[in-house]
Amino acid sequence: MAGLQVLNSSSFVPWGEAPQHHTVKPISLPGLSVLGLSTPFRLEQSDYLPSVRELYLYSTSEGPRLTEPFIAQITSVTLHGRAGPAGLEFIQAFPNLKQLVIWYGDWSEFHLFVPLLNIDYLKLGRRRFQDCYCGDNDYMRVLRSPAALHAPKLRVLQFLGYEDERAQVRTERPKIWAHFRELAQRVTFEIQNTFGEVISD
Repeated sequence: MAGLQVLNSSSFVPWGEAPQHHTVKPISLPGLSVLGLSTPFRLEQSDYLPSVRELYLYSTSEGPRLTEPFIAQITSVTLHGRAGPAGLEFIQAFPNLKQLVIWYGDWSEFHLFVPLLNIDYLKLGRRRFQDCYCGDNDYMRVLRSPAALHAPKLRVLQFLGYEDERAQVRTERPKIWAHFRELAQRVTFEIQNTFGEVISD
């Protein structure tokens, strides 16, 4: 496993298991650059993951327990199902975080209230589109938020997901689309679609 670069792990150290029951040896994956966690996880000081820069966090009842050196080396975090207050407060622990990706089930779940002091690339996505109706108030909550962000280094805000959604909003919800265009003209950072293209009209 020395050359492993991406790992999506269920758990290395089970929660609630007494230390004397642990048989897991220290983790040593020097080439690993991306780590995905979908269950509670505890990193020990003896674990060796020096190359990990990207962290994917999936919905769990508790956030992972990470060491300070590991936290300091992370530059990108993706949140799946942890986009509520607890998940957003958790990301404040990463001092060198440059990219934040948040996937919401739907825009009605949208929350983004924490300062993003070092973030220069913010990506927001919605997983459900075809089977889920999104009201005007939900869209307006999303559109009002970027202008109020405390993100002094932000260069790019990218909306991920279904390009069909943008086309639908543009043709069927002209009021919402007008607010979107106004936002794009008012902010100092680029707004991109899911393909990384700057949205200008």
